[in-house]
Amino acid sequence: MRSGDRTDLSASRRPSPADEGFLKAIHHLGGAEKTVCTNEIADYLE
Repeated sequence: MRSGDRTDLSASRRPSPADEGFLKAIHHLGGAEKTVCTNEIADYLE
């Protein structure tokens, strides 16, 4: 596999800026908040 192909693949999977901020916010949560937030993510993705 060429490195160019790998770069194209990762670029196509890069989240939009809005999703990136959403994921970063989730990443900073922990404990019980994380469980609640996970349920919200499931709703968000449906």
